[in-house]
Amino acid sequence: MSARLLLSCGEASGDLYAGALIRELLSIDPSLAISGLGGPRFAAAGGRLVDDYRELSVTGLTEWIPKLPRLLAARRRLVAAAEAERPDVLVLIDFSGFNFRLAPAIRKLGVPVIYYISPQIWASRPGRLATMRAIADRFTNDGGRMRQRTGLEEPSETM
Repeated sequence: MSARLLLSCGEASGDLYAGALIRELLSIDPSLAISGLGGPRFAAAGGRLVDDYRELSVTGLTEWIPKLPRLLAARRRLVAAAEAERPDVLVLIDFSGFNFRLAPAIRKLGVPVIYYISPQIWASRPGRLATMRAIADRFTNDGGRMRQRTGLEEPSETM
């Protein structure tokens, strides 16, 4: 039985990294089953979309309010996917507003959590580091090395 990964990314830059990560992992082990929240690069690299981030991504303090029902539905779909086909690991890529709430629900299923590209830890958010420690088993910020290896450039948010 091949390993199953559940990924969650919610912006164009996260989709870029998810796509590169999926390509790298599948080149090492083509039998991996990778699914989750992503976008066109996630899918093009071989991941199965449980949901598309482009209907969820928001910026600003209040822009998320009208999207709350859609955000909650996406989280329910990802949790249901994890319950139906238990992943071996949940890999988070930034998108803290969503992923900070997704991770505990998936962790309750006994699934380890890796924050592959963690969000910024700002001085104005002193509780963020404690939250990240509580929801994830491991952290990595391999984005710089991934960009060097693959020649990736940060996408514009118009994708």
